[in-house]
Amino acid sequence: MSTTAATLPPFPTPLDAYPPVPGGLLETLGERIAVNPFNAVATAIFVLAILHTFSAAWFAKLSHNVQHRADHRAAALGRPSRPSVLAELLHFLGEIEVVFGLWAIPLLIVMVLWVGWSTATHYLNDTVIYTEPLFVVVIMAIASTRPVIVFAERALQRLANLGKGTPGAWWFVILTIGPLFGSFITEPAARRSAQMVIAAGSVMN
Repeated sequence: MSTTAATLPPFPTPLDAYPPVPGGLLETLGERIAVNPFNAVATAIFVLAILHTFSAAWFAKLSHNVQHRADHRAAALGRPSRPSVLAELLHFLGEIEVVFGLWAIPLLIVMVLWVGWSTATHYLNDTVIYTEPLFVVVIMAIASTRPVIVFAERALQRLANLGKGTPGAWWFVILTIGPLFGSFITEPAARRSAQMVIAAGSVMN
């Protein structure tokens, strides 16, 4: 640790710096906010992120409606349909995977304004361990590549062939084994594999 980092105030406040509170969650939170008001801001941002998560479907639906209206206006003017910037933005807000990453941005901004640039960068660079999230990103990137997805599709086909390739066997494999593949090739890749099999018409043979 550098000399500059050693002179910076501890952030976040160590847990042992908070006095014990004989009460429940709200009492504990209130006491910790009294010790360090930044906890109130961080909690508010966390609550907003949770509310955003539950609102993701609403953003996705609104995005579809905005794009539909934009397509209708373009057709009325005899112009080709183009993606609406507003619809794309709403679609982005409707992606559950980006919610907490998105709300991390205002959290970092408030952190810099509250404790200063040096303390914030020291916290991010020297105290946070990124090994696990980096591992998840790498695994998801590899699992979403075409060879892995093709392997999953062929595995579904082979398993369905054990049931003589009947529509019932296909649907059983897609609805049971398909979701389990999400643990290995990520849920989006597993959904895509099942969708590709359905789109190919294999389950209708």
